[in-house]
Amino acid sequence: MKVDPFLSELNKNWEKIKPELLKKAETSVFIRTDILFKPDYTFSINKKPGIYLFFIKPKEDLTYEDFITRWKGAAQKMHSGRINKKKIKVLEKDKWHPLYIGKSEELLSRVTEHCFQPIDKTTYSLKMSHRKEIIEVADFSFGSYELNMTESFPNYLFQFLLVNIERELRARHKPLIGKQ
Repeated sequence: MKVDPFLSELNKNWEKIKPELLKKAETSVFIRTDILFKPDYTFSINKKPGIYLFFIKPKEDLTYEDFITRWKGAAQKMHSGRINKKKIKVLEKDKWHPLYIGKSEELLSRVTEHCFQPIDKTTYSLKMSHRKEIIEVADFSFGSYELNMTESFPNYLFQFLLVNIERELRARHKPLIGKQ
């Protein structure tokens, strides 16, 4: 198999399915479920591959600088995503803002890690339950989009779709945390 024709065909097919997939993904990730930072909290998502989006809703207007200070808080030495330099000056009260977009081959475990992973673990995650300073002043929620494909689908196609959907959603919604 020649690589160039394969990549060209793959790109053409991606461009054909991209609008429909992104529409489904955006519709799904914006159906938010509130997150409760309690030890017995469980998420109502499956162990399927997909995209997830965390949101933050300040209880009062929160300046960008205050957000940074509260987000870092006691978590200075955690293995966690970078804060993106934003043009916004204020996170508006009672408005949901995209916090972080990610992908995983198993949504349930990855979303759980982001919320409840122990602070000393070196796996990069938001480790949200340890960010008391920001939890005091904001509510959090998440949404997810599951890729429902047959098990006979090759893993590299899952990865291709996950990477590209995540990249498109990140470019559109510019989350506060994570790679840009």
